[in-house]
Amino acid sequence: MNKIEPADFVQQLSRSRIYQDYEQAFGKTTKLPLEISSIKMGREAPRVRSKYANPFCAILARTSKICGECLEVQRKLSGANTSDTQTVTCFAGLTTTSVPVKLEERVIAFLQTGQVFLRTPSAKRFKKIATQLISWGMKVNLVRLENAYFHSRVVSRDQYRAIVRLLEIFAEHLALIANQIGLQQRKGGFAPDYRGERLCRESSV
Repeated sequence: MNKIEPADFVQQLSRSRIYQDYEQAFGKTTKLPLEISSIKMGREAPRVRSKYANPFCAILARTSKICGECLEVQRKLSGANTSDTQTVTCFAGLTTTSVPVKLEERVIAFLQTGQVFLRTPSAKRFKKIATQLISWGMKVNLVRLENAYFHSRVVSRDQYRAIVRLLEIFAEHLALIANQIGLQQRKGGFAPDYRGERLCRESSV
């Protein structure tokens, strides 16, 4: 039996009822985005899918020229050598965290959340950010971007630490499910999603 790839685990975990229920509850409770990605996604720009995604980040993600700084943040959060929880603050002062999901000792996926300020944003800070973006050649509507900047979520450091801890606990739970998927895959069967349903097993090519 071929070894199941991390991307296959991520696909099956993201389709599981328990992940979808947690993602929905997490968003409603924290008003923050939650994404699960494969370890191989570390060198790609983050895709904004959650309705709770930061509006400032969403605007930058839609520009034709992806900011190199944003890509560097993503590499730090989900690079091949990342095996522990990582919290990074980007050039704009927004904090994002990545929590690894492990199968035994191997990292197979990352849970990411954040895109928040841990301190109140200021007009002086935005002016510096706008100047930096212009120097990078990024063409954006600065009035719209400024509005999004000041509508970004602000949370206290203690609250953010608690949110990250919730993700770490959930990552441990997902690791148990991933292990079950691996065992069932080796047996040629299906893995339950702990809600009486079954995860679709992707066929190996």
